[in-house]
Amino acid sequence: VEMFYAPAAARAQALSSEKYAAANELASWRREVQEGWHGLYISAKPLATNTARIGQALTIEAVLHPRDFDVKNLCVELVYSPEEDALEHNLHR
Repeated sequence: VEMFYAPAAARAQALSSEKYAAANELASWRREVQEGWHGLYISAKPLATNTARIGQALTIEAVLHPRDFDVKNLCVELVYSPEEDALEHNLHR
């Protein structure tokens, strides 16, 4: 009850208040993201080296091309893991 039903009830109350203003705002934001997502892309330069030692500094260069996507809806993160984990485990940001 405390982990699922109570939070879901609170969220339903928040979304339905003021004639569903928050729900309409959320739906509008989701529509904006879906419509703009197809044009968004990132270009990056390959690393200067294929190997690095623990603690060694790396320079990573990437350019975000938002096109028609509203940049206020963007947050860019670098996600990495050890090679043997293939970005499936031990993820870091």
